[in-house]
Amino acid sequence: MNIIYNNKTYLIPPPFDTCFFGDDPIRKMNAVNPYTQERCTLPTFAFAIYEAILSANMTHDDDLRDAGIDWFEKNFNTEYLALLD
Repeated sequence: MNIIYNNKTYLIPPPFDTCFFGDDPIRKMNAVNPYTQERCTLPTFAFAIYEAILSANMTHDDDLRDAGIDWFEKNFNTEYLALLD
């Protein structure tokens, strides 16, 4: 699955292509690091992947968490540093 956001095409790999992105996957949403309370704005598709990472962390699904972190670091590096690093 590909999503175009800010004139860039983002590849959404499995299993994240099954995340719920809503009716408007590029609508902006606010995300908060649950540990530091640092905030940033993400498009809905990236927010959904961020939530999948947090859920994977809670369920100890290390493979899913690591895949999400790798995707996030590559595609939203500034936000990665604020939310996940």
